[in-house]
Formats: sequence, C-alpha cells, structure tokens
Amino acid sequence: MGSTGLGYDKDGSISSVGRRLEEDKDGNREYVEPFSSARRYLRRIMAKCFDTTDGRSLHYTPDFCARFCSECLGTDCTLQDGAATLAALTAALVVQSLRARVRELGRRCVALFVAGGGARNPTIIRHLEDEMGYHVHQLDTLGVPADAREAACFAALGWLYMQAMPANVPSVTGACEAARLGALSLP
Repeated sequence: MGSTGLGYDKDGSISSVGRRLEEDKDGNREYVEPFSSARRYLRRIMAKCFDTTDGRSLHYTPDFCARFCSECLGTDCTLQDGAATLAALTAALVVQSLRARVRELGRRCVALFVAGGGARNPTIIRHLEDEMGYHVHQLDTLGVPADAREAACFAALGWLYMQAMPANVPSVTGACEAARLGALSLP
C-alpha cells in the first residue's frame, strides 16, 4: 500500500478512484468475506481506541490504513481500494449505529446533518446517502459553520446554565435524570 503524504483522503480523491473490496469490477458482491472481516477489525480497533483515547474519533493514519489493509484485505490491497473500502465501512458503521439508536428511541430518521473531516469526503457522503436513502446535509446548511460547532455547543451549554435549565438528555446520555451542567467561575 502506498502513501499520499497527506495522512487523509482529501476531498475523497483517493477513495473515489478505488473500489471497495466488497465488490468486483462489475459491481458483483464477490468479496463479502474481506469486507465482513474488515468490519469486525474496525469494530475491535474502534472499541480499543475509544477506551484508551479521548473517545471521540478514530483517525485513519497511514499506519492504521497499512495495518488495516494487510490484516483484513490482503497485502496486495492498493491504497485506492483500501481508502474506498474504509469510506464504505465508515458510512456503513455510521448508518448501523444511527439505525440502532433510532430503533431504540422508537423514532424514524428523516434527515442527517454531518460535520467533521468525513463530511468533506464526497465518497463517504455518497455511501451515507446510498445507505440512508435520502440526501445528507452539511451542518453549515443550518447556519452553523461546521468548524464552529464546538463553540456553538459551549455557548448553548453556557446559556442553559445561566437559565438554570438542564443541559443533558437522559435518554441519550444514559444519565438517571436531567441535570444542570457546568459551573460559573468568576475571576
């Protein structure tokens, strides 16, 4: 497997020219076992990463991609095919998690808004749209710049605190009850 020197698939330029190894060149599903093996590998690695890091994201570094390709897809896996497979797996895992959560809540998902590095990857977005069956929107379309989402979240948390209102949703967080979050620290 080669390297681009970037450390990520800028604008989906690598994954868009590869083929996910679940499909053959005609789109037939002949490589289901490598795809399933790769999915199990990703779940194991994600669980390990989430337990030992900040728990927020899994970064597809060149070392990770090389290990992933050699352990799951074979040593003859190209960078493009590995990136295409990772893009498809990323979307599949997002959709799987989203559907499980929606079922658990007894709701249905009618729109999906995305932000972060993967949201700028057209290959991942295309896979999400194919899996979900509707258009996936960038968070920016709501008037919140994706790069400012963390700042907007902290502003909302601060406002809720000042209003003495709970800022958690127990059905989402698993908390026993709604609670006021944070503290006011004056100089």
